[in-house]
Amino acid sequence: MNSNRKQALFGAAFIVAGVTSIQTTSALVLPEFGHFSAGEISAWRFLFGTVFLLLIARPKVRSWSWLQWRWVIIVGVTTALMNQFFYQSIGRIPLGGAVALEYLGPFAVAVLGHRKPRQLVYVLAAGLGVVALTRPGSGLTALGITFAFMAAFMYSMYVLVTHKMGNLIQGVEGLSMSMGVATVVTSPFLFHSWHRMSHAGPLLWRLVFIAFLAIALGFSFELQGIRRVRPATAGVLFALDPAMAFLTGLIFANQQISGWDLVGCALVVAAGIGATVDAARSVPVLLQ
Repeated sequence: MNSNRKQALFGAAFIVAGVTSIQTTSALVLPEFGHFSAGEISAWRFLFGTVFLLLIARPKVRSWSWLQWRWVIIVGVTTALMNQFFYQSIGRIPLGGAVALEYLGPFAVAVLGHRKPRQLVYVLAAGLGVVALTRPGSGLTALGITFAFMAAFMYSMYVLVTHKMGNLIQGVEGLSMSMGVATVVTSPFLFHSWHRMSHAGPLLWRLVFIAFLAIALGFSFELQGIRRVRPATAGVLFALDPAMAFLTGLIFANQQISGWDLVGCALVVAAGIGATVDAARSVPVLLQ
């Protein structure tokens, strides 16, 4: 096995591990929404996750160049917005549907990265999947869908900018500081809920565990994966997101899944798999 293929396989494995960790925590965090707003939950998750990462990475920031700092800041702001929009979405609509819509962001990166006539087939399949997921009676609201699409746009940016940062800063040092930036961006939510969180008891410790599983592990895995594969390839590997979200929503949050949900999810995932095959066989148009 040549080194490039080995790197790609390791990258895929890291992304799968990251997807599993993050989607599991997305289901585990749902009980928190009865006590805190979506923005507050996202902000506290960033704070606790940053503490874990700083203890692990111990970044040597004095030697960083302005270019490295610039991409750390960009990743931090992008991640903060992506998670804020996503949490606003899952606070209003079922987890599986929200993640399927959010996945259209990295899916767009994959399609644009390998522009071929047959990409229209994948776009059509993904579009039909979205129609199945957002049908009347699906439990999806206009505001929840809007937040999911906003998260999708930020997700596409996240794939691109994280790939760039991962090539500039080794290990998880860059990730730890970018999560610190995300914490600063979302700090108004921290100040607003400080008193309530300090008296939250078991909910506080649940959020600490979620932050460790999602950010210290999940985001670290994703970073290691994204830096090993092309952005377009990473975009389609995230096709596992919707399927994992439906599964964790069913197991951990007892969210019901209809036949149309399965059809919609299958179409979105199939579109991602098709684009993955093309990504492996062609030269990408987007960032290398």
